Amino acid sequence: LRADCDGLLFMDPRNKAKRNQVIRSPGYPRPYRRKADCLWTFVSGETPLLSAHIKIAVMSLGGKDDRVIVQESLDKKIGNTRTYKGPRKVMNKVLKLRKGPGLTVHFLSTDRTSGKRFSLTVM
Repeated sequence: LRADCDGLLFMDPRNKAKRNQVIRSPGYPRPYRRKADCLWTFVSGETPLLSAHIKIAVMSLGGKDDRVIVQESLDKKIGNTRTYKGPRKVMNKVLKLRKGPGLTVHFLSTDRTSGKRFSLTVM
């Protein structure tokens, strides 16, 4: 796993230090590389998340096929999926997610163009 591109992140709604997790595109704040395929998994351990919010501080995707996919559940058959495709710019948006034991954020970029950058905080 690449430290800047993949990860298993633990969240604890009772512990403020482990409640907020920040993920960024590879190489942030520089433009991300071509053919990036990153998967971050957020789990809450024994205590289910009461709810989760994702704050999109900056999302500026490059190519039209670059995307960030947010899955509300660890099981793809359960929960909602939200997909953000480029070229797109989103600033200061908050997504409210439903209660569950975890969620995933998947980032994919094509080989056609390198993109810009993104920074997300999962709370």
